[in-house]
Amino acid sequence: MALLTFPLIDPSVAPQIGASRSIRTATQIVRAQTGLERRRVLATIPTVDFEAHWNPRDDSRWIAEQLSAFFRQTAGPALPFVAYDWDYSFGHQRIYIGTGDGTDTAWNLPCRDTASAITVYSDGTEVAGADLTLSDDGDNEAMKVTFDTAPAAGKVLTASFTGQLRIVCRFGEDQLRLEFADAGLYGISVPLVGLKGEE
Repeated sequence: MALLTFPLIDPSVAPQIGASRSIRTATQIVRAQTGLERRRVLATIPTVDFEAHWNPRDDSRWIAEQLSAFFRQTAGPALPFVAYDWDYSFGHQRIYIGTGDGTDTAWNLPCRDTASAITVYSDGTEVAGADLTLSDDGDNEAMKVTFDTAPAAGKVLTASFTGQLRIVCRFGEDQLRLEFADAGLYGISVPLVGLKGEE
């Protein structure tokens, strides 16, 4: 099943007062009375949470309308979708793509199709450009990589790039709050929770 795409992905409609992106890991920490700690990584792949804010000074009626329709389409937090952060000049390093299975040759990259300076790695080693093809026809406006030979089973694939980060997520709450000010201006805050394994 193809995922929906968050309707507001272009920097031209980015919040005027900003957005926040949180990288979330999962580590179990047990601290002994002696002060020593035992730490166990529960998830090796971090997720990314994202929150966008528009204030009433923005001309935000169109944004409120788009968000309202999309919130209804996803039944709030019920359906996962793809969103992109708005910073198209951010340099992302070693972002998880997937794990090879010896069969699949084509993979969506964790970036929008406008990304640049893309480097792909297999188990931390750069894959030569002659051994892969990059294209802008991935799902949900993502960049796509196609390997000449399918990555071996268990090989961890990552990518570094400059551009908008692709985030698989859901709405963070069962309600969408749109604060009407006046003259068609809305104050909006939209929390999105990052997901894994939803594609």
